[in-house]
Amino acid sequence: MNQEQQYDIVSAMIQEARALLGAEVLADDVVCKLEARLRRDWGGQAVYVKKIAVDVEARRQAIRARYNMTNRRELQAEFGISRGQFYKDLRSADEAAGVSSFRRKETRHTVTSGVQTEE
Repeated sequence: MNQEQQYDIVSAMIQEARALLGAEVLADDVVCKLEARLRRDWGGQAVYVKKIAVDVEARRQAIRARYNMTNRRELQAEFGISRGQFYKDLRSADEAAGVSSFRRKETRHTVTSGVQTEE
């Protein structure tokens, strides 16, 4: 892909803002200042744009409230998250509620004389 074919996110954002707000709200001088600031502050950087705006805390609470130990895959599909993200959200919701889920029992095992004991 050459330079002329590359997509310019700044121009796209300004066009969307003008379409939503109306050209009278975003006068040409305001657009020029906005574009200059965006390019100065963000130009040349690899920027991640989320596909959707997500209220992470609300998602975590919904997952915690609806998880019944058998519906992980259904909740993953509904919320569009991976298995790892599902368990991170579940753990975070539990920690926020003061519940200790998914915690391994921390014990040290030693073997003496062929007999295993816990310390």
